[in-house]
Amino acid sequence: MDRACPSTEQLLRMISGEREDGETDVATDPEAGRLVEAHVGGCPLCQAELDRLTSEDDSLRFRLAPGPEARSPTGTALSFLDRARQVPPTLFAPAADDATRESGEGGGERPGDAGPSDPGAARPSIPGYEIERELGRGGMGIIYLARQLRPSRYAAIKMIGAVGGDRADSLLRLSMEGEALARLRHPNIVPIYEVGEAQGYPFLSMEYVEGGNLAGAMARWTPSPRQAAALIQTLARAVHAAHQSGIIHRDLKPANVLLAPPPDDPAGPGGFDVSRATPKISDFGLAKRLGGDSDLTRTGQILGTPRFMAPEQVTQGATVGIPADVYALGAMLYEMLAGRAPFQGDTPWDTLMQVVHQPAEPPSRHREGIPRDLEVIALKCLEKDPEKRYASASALAEDLGRHLAGEPIAARPVGPWRRLWLWCRRKPGIAAMAAALALVSLAGMAGVVSQWARAERNLREARLQERRAAGNFRLARSAVDDTLTRVSENRLFREPGMQDLRKELLSAALRYYQQFVEFQGDDPATQLDLMAAYRRLGDITREIGSIEDAKGYYLKGLERAQALAAGRPGDLELMRERAELLLSLGVTQLHSRQAEAAARSDEEAVALFRSLRRARGDDPDVRVALAHALTMAATGRVHAGKLDEAEVSLREAIAALEGLGDSKARHALASARRGLGETLVRIPGRLGEAMASLRAATEIWRALAREDPGNFSAAEDLASNNLQLADALIFQNRAREALELLRPAREVLEPLVRENPRVSSMRHGLGLVDYVTGSALFGLGDHAEALRSYERALDQLGRVAREHPTEERYQSPGLAGIHLSMGELHRNVGDLAAAAQTMRAALEIQAEATRRHPDNLANRVNLAMVHRSIGMVQVESGDPAGALASARLALEILEKASPPGAPNVMVESELYQARLVLAAAERKAGHPAAALEGLRRVEADLARLSSGDPENVEYRMQLGLCRCRIGALEHALGRDAEALRAWEQARPLIEGLPLDVSDRLFALAILRSARIPLLAGRDPAAEAGRRRQGELAVDALRRAVALGFKNRVWLDVDPELEPVRGRPDFQALARSIPTPAIKPR
Repeated sequence: MDRACPSTEQLLRMISGEREDGETDVATDPEAGRLVEAHVGGCPLCQAELDRLTSEDDSLRFRLAPGPEARSPTGTALSFLDRARQVPPTLFAPAADDATRESGEGGGERPGDAGPSDPGAARPSIPGYEIERELGRGGMGIIYLARQLRPSRYAAIKMIGAVGGDRADSLLRLSMEGEALARLRHPNIVPIYEVGEAQGYPFLSMEYVEGGNLAGAMARWTPSPRQAAALIQTLARAVHAAHQSGIIHRDLKPANVLLAPPPDDPAGPGGFDVSRATPKISDFGLAKRLGGDSDLTRTGQILGTPRFMAPEQVTQGATVGIPADVYALGAMLYEMLAGRAPFQGDTPWDTLMQVVHQPAEPPSRHREGIPRDLEVIALKCLEKDPEKRYASASALAEDLGRHLAGEPIAARPVGPWRRLWLWCRRKPGIAAMAAALALVSLAGMAGVVSQWARAERNLREARLQERRAAGNFRLARSAVDDTLTRVSENRLFREPGMQDLRKELLSAALRYYQQFVEFQGDDPATQLDLMAAYRRLGDITREIGSIEDAKGYYLKGLERAQALAAGRPGDLELMRERAELLLSLGVTQLHSRQAEAAARSDEEAVALFRSLRRARGDDPDVRVALAHALTMAATGRVHAGKLDEAEVSLREAIAALEGLGDSKARHALASARRGLGETLVRIPGRLGEAMASLRAATEIWRALAREDPGNFSAAEDLASNNLQLADALIFQNRAREALELLRPAREVLEPLVRENPRVSSMRHGLGLVDYVTGSALFGLGDHAEALRSYERALDQLGRVAREHPTEERYQSPGLAGIHLSMGELHRNVGDLAAAAQTMRAALEIQAEATRRHPDNLANRVNLAMVHRSIGMVQVESGDPAGALASARLALEILEKASPPGAPNVMVESELYQARLVLAAAERKAGHPAAALEGLRRVEADLARLSSGDPENVEYRMQLGLCRCRIGALEHALGRDAEALRAWEQARPLIEGLPLDVSDRLFALAILRSARIPLLAGRDPAAEAGRRRQGELAVDALRRAVALGFKNRVWLDVDPELEPVRGRPDFQALARSIPTPAIKPR
C-alpha cells in the first residue's frame, strides 16, 4: 500500500469502530469518512487487504467479530465495511428468522409465543373466512388457520402487522409474494388463493398444509441418503418451475418447505411418515424476478438466512440469480445427509464469513454411510463460484435422478487423483481394485485382464481379513458403481471402436455384482440394495449374456421384494424397486415368447407406479417412471392387437409427462408420442393423428440431439422416428417426402456405424434405413436403385441376425420384409422366377418367426402378406390353382388373427388385398362369377375403410379400380347396365384423385380403358367414343411414365388394359419402357 493508504491497524480499527487518541473518527467526521472510503473503495491494494482481513484467519476474525451494535443498519463498523467493499453491512434483511417460524408458513401447529400485535389481540375479521387459530408469527406478521367459506376449505392467512420490522417493507414483500405465487402453478409449491385487505391490514390466503415444515420434521426424523436425495430432487423440480416462470426464491431452507401428509396417513398426535409426505415450497416473500427490478434490497442488506445463503448473496446482495437457489438446495441436501448445516458459526457473522471464504467439508466427515455420488452432488451445489454449480435446478434434479436410478452422475469431484490417492492410503485392503479401475481409463485394453484379476484377489483377501467391516465391501461396490459404470456406460460408449472394452468392463461389473449378492445376501440392512443389484445383474446379463439368465436375476430380485413387502406394506422405495424389476422382467418375457406373462408384469408395474404417484403427489421422477411403464405396457397391447387399450395407455403416459421439461422426461414423452403414432397408424381413419404424433416425437428428439451432440442415443432415436414417419408417408404414396426424411437418418447412422462397427443396434438401424429407402425408390419407379438399397439392407440385417440368432428384434419382420419387397420388385419388372424365389425365402423366415411368436399379431399379418404376394405371382405366371391356394391360406390366417373390438387397419388392409388376389385367381381360372363375388366383398371392405379415413387417397384409388374391375366382370357376364353403373361409380373416385403420382395416372388409364367395351354399337358416335377413351387412356399412361412409371409388367398383364393393347401408340409407349436388367447379386 502507498503512503495514502490506511495502515492495516487503521483498517482494523475502522472496521471494528475503534480509534486511537487523536485519530479521526470516520463515523463522527463525515467528510473525513468520505475521503477514506473513497480511497479504500478505489484502491486495489486496500481491497486486497480487506479481503485478507475478512478471510477465515481465526485471530483476525476474532477481532472483526461484531458486537451487538453491529446488527444495526446504522452501526459504524458495518457501515464502513459496506461502503468500502462489496460485503454488505447488515447480517440479513428483517425477514422472519427460523426460530420464530419453526411451524412454517401455511402449516404446522406451533402458535407464536405472544399474542397478535397490530391486527389486534383478538382474531381479525376477514370477509369470506372464519379464523380458527394462530399458527405462528414472524418478522412480517402473523399466520392464522382459517376456513374459507366459498369454496369450503382450510386456508392459511398471512396477515401483515408491525411485528418485527418495517411495515412498509413488509407490505411490499407481501405484494411481491402474492405476485410471485400468482404466476406459479406446481404441485410442490404452495398455491395462493387470494390477496386482499381487512381491517386496514393486507393479507395473503394460501393452501393450508397441515404437516408442518421440514425443519420441524428433521428434529424427529433422520432421512436416509436415498430419502434425502428424492426429497431434494422433488424440490429442485419445483424450484426449476419457479425459475421458468421468472421467479428466484432467495430464501430456500427447511423452514420454508411444508409437508402435506399422505392421504392414507394423516397428521395426528402420533405424527405421520415424513418420507411419504408431499413437500411444498412456501414463503416467496424474498422472491425476485429474473431480469426484473422487483426487489426490496436497500444498500447494505443481505437477504436470506445465513446458513443457507450463497456467497454471492453476502457479497452481491440483490444481483443474485438462479445459482443462489441451487446453492440453497445443496445446503439443504447437505444438512439432511450430515445432520448439520455446511456452515455453522457461533454468530451469524461467523456463519457468513464461512459461507464466503471457507470450503464446505464433505458431509461424510459428520455422518457415516453417505454415498459418494450424493456427497459430490451436494458439494457441487456449494461451490463458491456460481458458474461451477449446476447450471439449473433441473440439472441438479436430473443428477439426483441418475443417482436414485443407479446410473452414473454428471457431476465430478474436484481433484480425483488426489482423492483417490488419499483413499488408497486409508483403505489399503481394497486399494488395488480402485487402482485397477483407474488404470482401465488410462491404459485401455492392455492391462484390463491382469488388473481385474488382481482386484479380485485383493477383494477376496479383504473379505477374509475384514469380514467384520462390511463397509469395506460396500465401498468396493461403490467404487465399481462409480468408476467402472461411469467409464463403461458413459465415456467409453461414446468413443469410437470401444465396444469390446465396454463389454469387458461390463463383464467385470457382472462379477462384482455377483460377489455383492453372495456377500450381502443375509444382511437385512442391505435388502433394497440387494434388489437393485439383482436388477443390475439382469440388465448387464441381458446385454452381454443370456435372456433366460437375465430373467432369472429379475425373478430372484422379485422373490426378495415379495418377502420384504409382507412386513413393509407402505415402503415406497420397495414399491419402486419392485416396479422396476417387473418392467425389466416384462422385457425378457416378451423376448422369450411369453406375451401374456409380459403383459401381466407390465400391468403390475403400472399399478405400482400409479400407487407411487398417488403417494408422492406429482413427483416428476415417479411421473416419468409411470409414463415409461405405460409405454411398455402399450407395446405389448399393440403386439396383441389391442389397439384401443394401447392408445389409452399411451395417452395416459403423455398426460403424466405434461409440464416436465428435463431431458429424461422429454425423452419419455418422445417415446410415448412415437408409440401413439405407431398405434394410430394401424387404426382406420387415424393416419393424420398418427403423423402428427410422430412429427411431435421428431421435434423432441431433434431438440435433444441438438442440445447434446455427443449423445448418440438421442440421434439414434431421431433416426428411428424418421423411419416410422417415412414408412407412413410411403403408405400414403408420398415417397419423395419419405426420402427427404431418410437422408438425415442415414447421415446420423452411417458415421456411428463406421466408428462403432460392432454395435448391432446401429448396424440394424442403418439396415432398416436402406430397407425403407428401397421401398421409397420402388414407389418412385427407380427399380435399379431400389434393388441396390434392398441388397445393402439384406447384407446389413442378415449379418446382425446371424450374430444374434435368439434376438427376435433382429430376425423378422426386417429380413422377411426385404425378401418380400425384392420379390415384388422382380415381379414388377417381369422376372417372375426371381420374384417367386425371393418370396419363398421371405415365407421361410416369416413362418419361423410366427412359429416362435404365434401370439404376435404383426407376425401373423406379415405371414398372410407373404402368402398373398406369392399368390399374385402365381396368377401372373399362369398358375391359378396355386394362386387360389395361396390366397385362401392368407385369408384363413387373417380371419383367425383379426382381433375383437376396434378394427385394425393392418389386418383390414391386408384382408382386402388378399381378397383381390383371390378374385384375380378366380378370374384367371375362368370363374367370373366367383371373381365378381370376391370383388363385391373387396368393394365393401374398401368402402368401409374409405369412409373411416376419408383423407386416405390410396383407399379411394383402390375402391375406384375395384369398381372398374367389377364393371368388366359384369360386362363379361352380359350385364351391361350393372357394368355401366359400376364404371360410373368408379369415375368420380379416380378422376378426383390428385394426379401427381404415377400410380394414380395408371388408375386413370384403367378407368378410360375399362369404358371402351361399354360403348357398344357400330355407329360413328360409338366408334368415336371408343377411340377417344383409348386416346385418353394412352395419354394418362404417357403422363405416368413422365412421372417415373416403369412397370412394364402391369402394361402387359392387367386385364383392364386389353381394349387398348392393339393401339400403335400404346405399343410404342410400352416399348419405350425398358425392362431393367436387375439381377440379385
